[in-house]
Amino acid sequence: MPAPDGWDTQRAPDFRSRLFLFGLPIFVIGMHIAILFLFLPYEQFLVLMGITVAYILPPAGKETAIPVGIALGLPWWLPAIAISLVDCELGLFMVLNYDLIEKIPLFGRWIATLRVKAGEFVGKHPWFSRAAFSGIVILVMSPVLGSGGIRGSIIGRMLGLSKGAVLLAIAIGAFAGSFGIALGFRYVWSALGTDTPLKAAVLGVVVAAAIAGYLIYRYKKKKSS
Repeated sequence: MPAPDGWDTQRAPDFRSRLFLFGLPIFVIGMHIAILFLFLPYEQFLVLMGITVAYILPPAGKETAIPVGIALGLPWWLPAIAISLVDCELGLFMVLNYDLIEKIPLFGRWIATLRVKAGEFVGKHPWFSRAAFSGIVILVMSPVLGSGGIRGSIIGRMLGLSKGAVLLAIAIGAFAGSFGIALGFRYVWSALGTDTPLKAAVLGVVVAAAIAGYLIYRYKKKKSS
């Protein structure tokens, strides 16, 4: 399916346009970090930055990063908002610079691999093509390894959605998924009361599940290769 809304262009953007397209997401991310630094206690800022980086890089997904943040004392809504914004910001970077991204050494190779995997996923799930927008929302909502914003933008481009539609689907999925996990874990965490050993055990299970999921993913990837 052809990619509309300027995903593919015959002529590369001029220098000023490229600088704007590349710099806008970075500026948004910088403002995001600056606001957190200015308005959060320094300890909470460090915890939030830690779980954010862990979310972007495997083995953690939002199902791990958000509970760990809450367990470390963050208000339940804070990691939910932060992780949601990360998905939106990475999605914005992807849709504005997709023509450039696969040319970046190492990162481009990783994105190209994700694109191949995304194609295989869509090929195995024909319903995804028929309900592209809803499919991306569900994909980003779901606890998966790494950022749903990156995977959602790649699949949205493959399925021919416009840039605006892809960003909207990523935003809906990111906030719905993150707040669902945050509220669910907050309820469980509160229900445990002051039972510190039990809380530690629950948190250990969450982290162990993330590591196990990552190892299974790596094993399957190596086996398929």
